[in-house]
Amino acid sequence: MKKTLSQLKKDAKSKEFQVKVIEFYGDKEAIPDKLQGWRNLSWQGNRLKFIRSDGAESYEQINHSNLIDYDDNILSLYNSLPNSPKEKGQKILVYEIRRRAKLAWIQA
Repeated sequence: MKKTLSQLKKDAKSKEFQVKVIEFYGDKEAIPDKLQGWRNLSWQGNRLKFIRSDGAESYEQINHSNLIDYDDNILSLYNSLPNSPKEKGQKILVYEIRRRAKLAWIQA
């Protein structure tokens, strides 16, 4: 079942799950080393905050709810179209989601 940006914010703030990149700009094989592995996910301002097990942080700005697809198993992020910032462009990252009940939580 598709979820909203509000639900993603709520879930990220609760720190109930981790994510792992499974697709990078349409390619499932050529994921850069720095994006590999499970990351804790939180919400800060209007950005998703990703925290690796070594404590390194990265962020993804979410400017509009149309630029995500989110459900219980997958989070997909999209670029916006240059002349229409609310419309989906290219899919840039796809994350697999792992819920807290199924994992040993990484302290960050």
